[in-house]
Amino acid sequence: MREWWAAKRYRMVAAIAAATAFLFAILPQDWIEQRFGIDPDAGNGSLERFFVALALAVAVTFAAAGIMRLRQRVPARRR
Repeated sequence: MREWWAAKRYRMVAAIAAATAFLFAILPQDWIEQRFGIDPDAGNGSLERFFVALALAVAVTFAAAGIMRLRQRVPARRR
C-alpha cells in the first residue's frame, strides 16, 4: 500500500509540473519582461521557452519514476 501511495505522489507531482508547463506555454513570450521589467534574453523568449522545457522535463521524470516504482513494487496480478 505504501508503494502505491509513493507512485501516486510521483504522478501528482508530474501532473502539477505538466500543468505548470502548460501555463508557461500559454503566457506571452515576453512575460518576464512585462512582469519584472528586465530583459534577460534580449526579447527573444528563449528564457520563457527554457522554463516550459524545464517544467516538462520535471513532469516526464516524475511520471516515469512513478510508473517504474509502481511496476517494481506491485506484483503481477494472476488471472
